[in-house]
Amino acid sequence: MKKRAAIAVLLGAVSFAVSALYRSTDEKGRVHITDTPRPSAKKLYTSPNCQEPCAAARAALNRRAVPFKEVQVWEEKSTEELKRVSGGNDVPTLVAGRSVQRGFEQEAYDTLLDTQAPTPTGPYAPKPPRTK
Repeated sequence: MKKRAAIAVLLGAVSFAVSALYRSTDEKGRVHITDTPRPSAKKLYTSPNCQEPCAAARAALNRRAVPFKEVQVWEEKSTEELKRVSGGNDVPTLVAGRSVQRGFEQEAYDTLLDTQAPTPTGPYAPKPPRTK
């Protein structure tokens, strides 16, 4: 009986050590460490008049399975919000935490999203994918 209890405790300790921890920083600069990735608030500002660049920005976020809220900029309230958060009225504009990317450039979006992703920490954090 004691042997089974010792094995159960050992298995419980191993499963705890194997689970990944995620480190993220919120919009106020507070650091959070959790066992699940923290969804970050990302907003993509688009416009009905913006066709190709806005579609490319939307596709880039969807390809990476990034949760985001799309804000259509076509009325005074949404235009003022865009100016307040980005300093201009260019679309598409991606706001991720305190970072802002005006216009669409794939490399700039990738860099921004890579820096905004929750960072796994701990002894068994997954390795980043290899680049070719």
